[in-house]
Amino acid sequence: MNKQVKKYYDLNTPIFIKIGRSSASANIHRAVWGEEVSNEEEAMTYVNKVILDEIEAISTGEPLKILDLGCGVGAPIFYMAKRVRQEAKFTGVSISGVQIDYAKKFHQREHADANCEFIEADFHELPELPPQDLIFLVEAFIHSHNPEKLLQGIQNCLKPGGKLIICDDFLNPDNSINEGSKKFLKDFIQGWQVGSLWQVQKIKATAEKYGLTMTKNTDLTPYLNLWTLRDKIAHFFLYFYKLLPVKSTYWESILGGDSLQKCLINGLINYRFLVFIKNQER
Repeated sequence: MNKQVKKYYDLNTPIFIKIGRSSASANIHRAVWGEEVSNEEEAMTYVNKVILDEIEAISTGEPLKILDLGCGVGAPIFYMAKRVRQEAKFTGVSISGVQIDYAKKFHQREHADANCEFIEADFHELPELPPQDLIFLVEAFIHSHNPEKLLQGIQNCLKPGGKLIICDDFLNPDNSINEGSKKFLKDFIQGWQVGSLWQVQKIKATAEKYGLTMTKNTDLTPYLNLWTLRDKIAHFFLYFYKLLPVKSTYWESILGGDSLQKCLINGLINYRFLVFIKNQER
């Protein structure tokens, strides 16, 4: 799965940036129309803002260390580094060398004052890093082929009392999966290179094994603008794509996104914002 995820982002990232919704922010993640959001750029950076609020709530008296696992091209880090009121060092990790190259170029050309660095690495095999005050993953946890190993590595990298934030898709335990639902899930998993699709209760229990206690579980699904005109147009063109004998990595991702829309609309999946605290004795 690691090589497939790397290939997926190496090939698709230039396209995501070129035709993405928010070229100003270079944010590859979803738009969330949360409270007080008034325009698309605010929606694209809503999750960044909520994470920044969690960072600002940390009070150690020392410069903070923040780690973004699955950092993309660095947009969340640049957003937070510009606005954080405390002294903080940000580190971004991505398995995609293409993404890391973009992040370094954006840092040099447009965000030279941001205190950050970017590392190409598999987040299951992190390089040696200083203990972190906060680690976050936005739409990256689902790419893990071994979530338990990932959570254990995160626990080892966090300071006692440090925070872990995961914002991602989780299976809703309240819905049975029929044959139609299985097709949606299969296309989503294949198109988006999903390595794990857990229920919240499972990640909560697994995290507790490694001294990580869940303190927040917020359902952001109601704030997603689902089945937009853009989504309908993509759905229309998918009909013709499916007839082609040759498959495209980009259009497979579109198919995955289309199936995710159906999963969210039908309540099979929820988009959630989770916060964990590392136990002090660890």
